[in-house]
Amino acid sequence: MNEFDITVVRGNTEDVVFWGWEVVDEETGDIVDFSLTGKEVRVQFKEDLNDTEIALELTAANGGLTIEPTKLTMNFGLNTVNLKKDVYYYDILVIDGTERTTFVKGKLILTGIVTK
Repeated sequence: MNEFDITVVRGNTEDVVFWGWEVVDEETGDIVDFSLTGKEVRVQFKEDLNDTEIALELTAANGGLTIEPTKLTMNFGLNTVNLKKDVYYYDILVIDGTERTTFVKGKLILTGIVTK
C-alpha cells in the first residue's frame, strides 16, 4: 500500500490525480495497469484513524471523484470549506464484487484561508 499526503487550500478548487497503479496478471504473470472499470471507489476522511464519524466522503456519485479506467481524480473545493480541523486521515478503497482493496492511505492537510 502506498502512502501519500495531500495538501490543499481549504475551499479552493483543486484536483489530485492518482494513476500508474499496476498489478500482476494472474493468468500470465505479467505486470499490467490496474483498471478501475466496473469497480466502486470510495474515499473517506476522518479526524482520527479509529473514528466512526466521517468528516468528508468522496465518491463518483457525489462528484468528489472522477473515475477513468486507469486514473482516479479527487475533486476538492467547497467540500472542504466547513471542515474544522487542519489534518484528516484518508484511504482509497476499491471494491470489486466482494473483494475490497485499499490502495493508498495518507493525510489531507488543509491550509487556511481568510476569505470564504
